Amino acid sequence: MAGDLDWDTAKKLYFAADKYGLITLKRICSEVLKQNLSVRNVSEVLALAYMHADEDLKKITVELVCQHETEVMYSTEWETFMTEEVHLAAEIMHGIILKKAENRL
Repeated sequence: MAGDLDWDTAKKLYFAADKYGLITLKRICSEVLKQNLSVRNVSEVLALAYMHADEDLKKITVELVCQHETEVMYSTEWETFMTEEVHLAAEIMHGIILKKAENRL
């Protein structure tokens, strides 16, 4: 079923599945979001993951940000994200800085 969902449908269904407690549907939609995750949409998926307390989706989006940090940080999508989701952007950036510090030790 996940192969039948496009990005926009998966986002909408993910929201509805979480709202109505449809765990299997939420997981299917989450898989579609993960499969289509990119630098351009990572901030949008991050917001969804945090809003819906999806730890697995959150982890994967944060990993993508860390792996493509410069590209993400210079994107117009991230600039918008920092304006709209100030606390979340700060939390992600703080995590990246801590991860870098740990790697230096």
